[in-house]
Amino acid sequence: MDKGGLSILEQVVARSPPSAQKSVSHALFDALSPPDLGYLSCTSTTMSECVRSYREVAWDIVSFLSHWFIGAPDVYAFLDVLELAGAVVSGSQILRFLDRDRPLVDSDLDVITRIGGALRLIDFLGSIGYTGVEVKHEYPIDPSVFGISSTRSFAKGGGDQGILHVMDFVKPISRHDCTSCKVQVVVVAQHPVEHIIHTYHSRTVAHQGEQPAS
Repeated sequence: MDKGGLSILEQVVARSPPSAQKSVSHALFDALSPPDLGYLSCTSTTMSECVRSYREVAWDIVSFLSHWFIGAPDVYAFLDVLELAGAVVSGSQILRFLDRDRPLVDSDLDVITRIGGALRLIDFLGSIGYTGVEVKHEYPIDPSVFGISSTRSFAKGGGDQGILHVMDFVKPISRHDCTSCKVQVVVVAQHPVEHIIHTYHSRTVAHQGEQPAS
C-alpha cells in the first residue's frame, strides 16, 4: 500500500487514462481465476466495483447465447423455459462460457431435460424459427409419454446411458462466420443434473439468475 492506501493493482487502474481504465482492468482480470476474482473484490470498494464491471462483460449470458437466440428477449425467454422445464445446458459450449471464451459457432448447444419438460422446449424452439431434423441415433421411447407433465421420476431405463431420445433443431442464419445454428435436446430418464454427474462427469449450468463466478 502507498500513503494514499491504494494497492499496486488499484494504482495501475487509477493511473490509466479514463478511457482505458476498463480495458486495463479487464486485461488484468482475464488472468485471474473466478475464486481469485472473488477474493480481489473483497479487498476494497474500488476493486469490488472493478470486478463487478468485469463480471458483467466476461460472463455476459445474453451475449453468449445470442448466437442461438437473437437478442435479449429471446435469450431471457429461453432461460425462462429452461427453468420451467427443469432443464439444464451442458456440453462444450457451457464450458467455454465458464472459461470466458466465445461460443464455437459450428457446434451445437446441448440442452438436457426429462420428458416432462421436452414439449415446452420443442414448442419454444419452433416458435423462434428452429426446425427439427433427423438424428443418427435412435432411442426407444413411447411418444405418448411426452404428455406427462410431472417432474417426478417416472421413467426407468431408456437407451444408451439412460438417454430416452435425442432431437436436433436447426435454424438458418445469415452471418459471416456461419449459415446455421443448432440446438440439441437430450431427453433423459433421471434428473438432468444427476444424469450429467453420473454419466458424463462434466460440469453444467442451471439457470438460477446469478453470475457463475463468485
